[in-house]
Amino acid sequence: MVAVHRWEFTGTSWLTFAMPPSPPPDFQQLFEQLPGAYLVALPDADFTLMAVSDAYLRATGTTREDLLGHPLLELFPDNREDPNAAGVHDLRASLERTLTTRAPDTMAVRKHDLQRPEAEGGGFEERYWRPLTTPVLSPEGEVRYLLHRLEDVTDFVRLSREHTAALQGRTTEAKGESPHRAQTLQADNQELRATQERLLTERTHTAEEMTRDAAILQAILQAIPDGLYVGDATGIKLANRPALEMLGFQSLEELNQNVASLGERLQNHSAEDGHRLAPEEEPFMRAFRGKATTQEVRARHLLTGRDVVVRCAAAPVCIGDDIIGAVAVNTDITERKHIEEELRQTAEFRERFLGIVSHDLRSPLSAILLSSNALMRSEDIIPKHLTAVRRIALSAERMERMISDLLDFTRGRLGGGIPISPRPANLRALCQQVREELEIGHPQRALRLSVHAGHFRGEWDADRLTQLLGNLGKNALDYSPTDTPVDFVLRDEGEQVCVEVHNEGPAISPDLLPHLFEPFRRATDKGHPTSGLGLGLFIAQQIVRAHGGHVEARSSQEEGTTFTLWLPRSVPVSSSRGPDGTP
Repeated sequence: MVAVHRWEFTGTSWLTFAMPPSPPPDFQQLFEQLPGAYLVALPDADFTLMAVSDAYLRATGTTREDLLGHPLLELFPDNREDPNAAGVHDLRASLERTLTTRAPDTMAVRKHDLQRPEAEGGGFEERYWRPLTTPVLSPEGEVRYLLHRLEDVTDFVRLSREHTAALQGRTTEAKGESPHRAQTLQADNQELRATQERLLTERTHTAEEMTRDAAILQAILQAIPDGLYVGDATGIKLANRPALEMLGFQSLEELNQNVASLGERLQNHSAEDGHRLAPEEEPFMRAFRGKATTQEVRARHLLTGRDVVVRCAAAPVCIGDDIIGAVAVNTDITERKHIEEELRQTAEFRERFLGIVSHDLRSPLSAILLSSNALMRSEDIIPKHLTAVRRIALSAERMERMISDLLDFTRGRLGGGIPISPRPANLRALCQQVREELEIGHPQRALRLSVHAGHFRGEWDADRLTQLLGNLGKNALDYSPTDTPVDFVLRDEGEQVCVEVHNEGPAISPDLLPHLFEPFRRATDKGHPTSGLGLGLFIAQQIVRAHGGHVEARSSQEEGTTFTLWLPRSVPVSSSRGPDGTP
C-alpha cells in the first residue's frame, strides 16, 4: 500500500503527514512545482499569502519565509523614484474586483518595478507584468482563496517600445526565467522530500481532513488559467479545463493515451526550427525520463485545425528517488508570436531601408562636397557666387553628418553594435581636441576643460571617442543659454577614467530622463532648434558600450545637466571590433 498524505498549513509552510490507505494525487507537490508564477492569498483585509509556487519565488527573488503569512500588498512596494508608479493600487483593485464579481480578473500589462536586495545594491529594477486573479469558490459559491498568476513580460514590452531590429531572444519568462526554472526544479524536489521524510512520524490526522485539504488544492489547480497536465508514460491522468480547451480535447479520456500517440495526433512541431517532434523529444516524455525542460511547441488544434503555439514547461514528479510521473504546464503564446514576427519584419525592413539609403546617398554627396570645395578654392569663381557655394558646402556637410548618424544607428541596432578599433590613446588630448573644434564653430561660447590629477592613457578608438565627446559637447551647447559656459571635467579613477560634460541649461523632465539615450529622442521639444535627427545621445551610448563602459545623465534646475561617462582603460575582448565589424 502507498502511504496517504494530508496537508496542514502552519502559517509559514505546508506539512505532510502519513496515514493509510491509498493517497490522492500529491497536489501540494504539484502546485509548488508548477513552472508558472502563482500565489494563493486569503480573501481577508490584508490578502494574506498562504501558498506560493517555486517559479514565483524565482521570478521575484524571494523565499517562502519572506512571503507566507504576510500581507501581499506590503511585500512588493511601489518604486518611490517613479512618480507614476501605481502597481500596488492596481493590484488591490484587481483583487477587490475578483472578490466582488467572483470571476477571474485579467489586468492589462502593468509596470511594477521589483525591489533589489540591499546586497545587490538596492534600488528598483524596471519590470512589466501581465497579472491574472482567479477566485477559488466553496461549494456554496463563496470566495475561499484568490489564485494570482504573474507573467513577466518585461522584454516583450521593451521589444514593442523600441522596435528592435531583430528579435534578440524570446521574452523574459521564455528566455530567462524558464531555463533557470528548469534547472532548479530537481533541487526543489529534493528539499521537499527531505522535509516530508522528517515529518512523516510527527502527527496523523483523519481521512476526512485529508480529503478536505486535497479537495481544496485540487480546486486551486483547476482554477489555474494555464493548461495543466499530470500523468505517466501511459497517458495523462489529470488535466484542468484550460488544458482541454487549449488543444481542442473534449474530455480527459481523450488525453489518457500514450503520449507519443497524442503528439502524432496534434502534429507537434518545434516552434523554433519547425521540425516534427519525435516521441522522445516531447517535453512531457523528457520530464518522465528525469529532465525538467521548457520548449515552445507548435500544435494543431483538434477542433478548429488552426496552429497553436504553446510554451510547454514540464518537470518530473518523484517519490524518493523514483520518478512516478510528470507534470506539464502549457501557456498559449500564439498571439505573442504573431506580434513578435510582425515587429521583427517591420523593424528589419525599416533599418535595412535606412542602411541602403545611407550608403546610396553617400556617393553623390561626396561628389557635391568635392566640387563645392574645389570651387571655393578656385581663383576663377565669381565673388557673388562664393556665398552660394559656401551654402552648398555647409548643407552637404550637414547631410553627411546626418547620414553618418543613420549608418551608426543602423549598425548599432541591426549589426550588433558600433564597431571600434582600439589603439593607445590619451583621453586628455582627445578632450582638448574636441574643445578646440567646438570653439571654432561656437566662438561666442565659453568651453572649459578641468583635469584632475592622474594619468589618462588607455586603449580606445580615438576617432569614436572624439565623435562621442563631440556629440555630448554639441548637445550641451544646443540646450544651454549662450552666456553660460560648457565644462568638460576629466578624472582618473584607477582602472577607469571618468569624463563629465556639464551645462547650465534648463532641467530635463524627470519623465524624459530615463529615455534620453533612446533613438530619435530630444531633451525637449522646445528651446534650441537643432538640425540633427535625435540620434546623437543614442550613438554616444553605443560608443561607450562598445568600449565596455557606461554613461548616465542627471539634471536639476539648481545644478543644470551633467552627462557622465566611465571608460575602462582597455576594451574587453568581446567588445573589440575592426572597421568591418569583425573581431
